[in-house]
Amino acid sequence: MRLSAFAVLLLSAPAWAGPLMSSGSNSITRNVDNAGGTYSSTASNQITGSAGEEIALTTSSTANNLMRSGFSTIAYYPGTPTPSPNGGVSTSSTTLDWPTPGYDANLGAALVGSAYFVQLASNSTIGQLSDLKIVNVTISTSAQAVGKIVGTSLTGLDPNTTYYAQVLLRDNDGNVSAASTVTWATFTSLANPPTVGALEFTSIQWSSATVAWIAPSQLSVSSQSNEGYTLLASSNNFGALAPAGAPVISSTTYEALASTLTVGAGGVPLDLSSTYYFQVGSLNWAGTPNFATFNKLNFQIVRSTGLLNIHGIDLTVAKSTVATSSMVVTNVGNWPATILLAASTVTAPSSFWSLGTSSDVEQAALQGVWFTGALGPPAVGPPPSTFTTFLTTSPTISQASGNYSSASQNGFQLAPGANITMWFRFFFPTSTSSPGHETLQVTAQPVYP
Repeated sequence: MRLSAFAVLLLSAPAWAGPLMSSGSNSITRNVDNAGGTYSSTASNQITGSAGEEIALTTSSTANNLMRSGFSTIAYYPGTPTPSPNGGVSTSSTTLDWPTPGYDANLGAALVGSAYFVQLASNSTIGQLSDLKIVNVTISTSAQAVGKIVGTSLTGLDPNTTYYAQVLLRDNDGNVSAASTVTWATFTSLANPPTVGALEFTSIQWSSATVAWIAPSQLSVSSQSNEGYTLLASSNNFGALAPAGAPVISSTTYEALASTLTVGAGGVPLDLSSTYYFQVGSLNWAGTPNFATFNKLNFQIVRSTGLLNIHGIDLTVAKSTVATSSMVVTNVGNWPATILLAASTVTAPSSFWSLGTSSDVEQAALQGVWFTGALGPPAVGPPPSTFTTFLTTSPTISQASGNYSSASQNGFQLAPGANITMWFRFFFPTSTSSPGHETLQVTAQPVYP
């Protein structure tokens, strides 16, 4: 502490004795005559001055309150630190930083023996903090210039809780920063991250995916659990991979008990010809997510061909034929896939035909089957008796039994790296105005499960 001396001249013994108060941060701390006396300070009973000045008093303002000559002292209090979280907030800890104040307000470095105190509360009523905690922080103050950034870690915090923190500096003489000018820092700890279970993807479509996690139980949901969830999907692993600038697709719910979210449906669609990376985060009171990472999703198949060329058939000999070429579907992704099939006529510039489940005027029929068994005659695929199910413009899922299945192979849960082969049987329309070359397109898309 720096002391500033001033002379006081006593004209007669006073009947009153008590602490005289100066304005600002300069207080006379020594009582005159009978220690412990009190009085209400008024404008006429105050000594004013600035830090570093010497203040002299020769008489008091009234005849009854006179002081004998001598020296009194003015105490200079340290400045008030201004704390702020440095961005490292977790579920249970954070770090507060602040610039070092002066030993005398903003002047002079604090001396060895000074200490900082952190007051921490989760009650927003400042001044009435029922849950106030005091943390004694020992930080060396040797040769610390004013404005140097120092800090301390705060641990043992509750998740998803808003905290209010202040820092006080006590100098080596025991004087503490003025509480009336304390600056409070506000921060919110993160919510606990979602718990990822064994089944992460519950529904995958051509342009969307639904991700699941283990929802907290009803009993565990409280003000310290979470305020909802946000799901993110990125095709470049959130900037870690090329190409740069790929959009992050998101979906958010403010339901604390939620356990699924879908991205791509009703918003920016997923392009499932790409690999996607997923994160789901629990939201705290401030809306900041605490993320858990899911397995990447590369939900992708490739087709050897999607086009069937129909021509060169003698209708006087046969009204149907088994195609001489097949379509091989390979799962090049990292998740099992079920195959969704549909067909249409795509002859350029146009086609008069449509597809149905039986032949009619300008209406052809197309059957398909997954088949790896013994083939018929060379280059003609499986025998006609193998085909039972028709392909139309209405998408149909290939599954373990029913549509597009066979005893030897089906398109249900095609494993990563596996492939299947589909053969086709074509039935001409009963009559047509376009008997020439026709092209059909068969679309195969992955769906899950």
